[in-house]
Amino acid sequence: MVRVGLNGLGRIGKRVLHFLLNESDVEIIFINDKNKDISNVAYMLNYDSIYGNEILFSESSKDIMYKDKKLPYYSFDDPTELLSNASQCDLIIDATGVSCFSQQYRKLINSGIIKKALITHSPGDEDITVVIGSNEHLLDNDNHNVISTSICDASAIAPILSHIDANFGIENGFITTLHPWLNYQNLLDGPSSSWSSPGETYHHYSLGRASFNNLIPKTTSAVEVALKSFVPKKTNLPLGSFSYRIPTNIVCSADLTLNICKKISNHELKDFIFSLENIYKQKIFNVSDQPLVSSDFIKNDFSCNIDNRWTEVIDGSMIKLVLWYDNEYAYSRRIIDILRMVSLDG
Repeated sequence: MVRVGLNGLGRIGKRVLHFLLNESDVEIIFINDKNKDISNVAYMLNYDSIYGNEILFSESSKDIMYKDKKLPYYSFDDPTELLSNASQCDLIIDATGVSCFSQQYRKLINSGIIKKALITHSPGDEDITVVIGSNEHLLDNDNHNVISTSICDASAIAPILSHIDANFGIENGFITTLHPWLNYQNLLDGPSSSWSSPGETYHHYSLGRASFNNLIPKTTSAVEVALKSFVPKKTNLPLGSFSYRIPTNIVCSADLTLNICKKISNHELKDFIFSLENIYKQKIFNVSDQPLVSSDFIKNDFSCNIDNRWTEVIDGSMIKLVLWYDNEYAYSRRIIDILRMVSLDG
């Protein structure tokens, strides 16, 4: 039985919790979130405007009730305040998005209070960033204790980049992502408050504009984080990136234009793309020729859905790919998959 604590109950944390509760050999030791209204927490777990309603939760005193099971609930601002409860758990999944918390988990690990921490973003001081389909084989359970599960964009992009580079060699390229709004954005124009660094305002002023009726251009860390999961010599691969924050509530797309080292035909590229579908036991690659739109990928749990209608080779060495991915559902599934890879022995 793996004893897990969950810190953060936002969009990703909520989805991870739903998945954890269906894992027969996982025991949830506690849930921690800044929301002190436990009735509101139960309400948000039961009702979801994207994924639908699943009435399984209630509250009782200081506990969240899942059916007839108690899930102890806390509202500590600092993870180190969880010491008395963390001592009962093996691993903490941090879904707060707050970068500095990784340092707190390292203290808990060094003190022997917990064994591992999975961080559901890329704080920068993790022991390894794991992306299944790109570098999961590099996970060293003896030495990697603070583990980043990457970000949703990189979880989709890194696997296809990794396989294209291994088979054809990538010289350079450019990636544009289209990402739905996030809950720190504004309905009306205003400053954009940072989620990862509470109290700060993003210097990307346009990100503070009304999210409901604007395409908002912004920088993205998707390529930088994706390249973390390549072998070290590839971290300087010349790939440019750009993003639009778009006025929808779920499902991302990525447009990849890559120059490769080998000359290939359109037929060869499509055959290669189809060959990726059966490589992994986890749901990493899916290929479709159907005329689908973003809402067709809601609750799709593949990391990378390749829309083969747009797969194209130009002049033998420039390739175009279009990807789709549910930025909450699929990414949260990979967090559970990575949890399965982490050994708590020793």
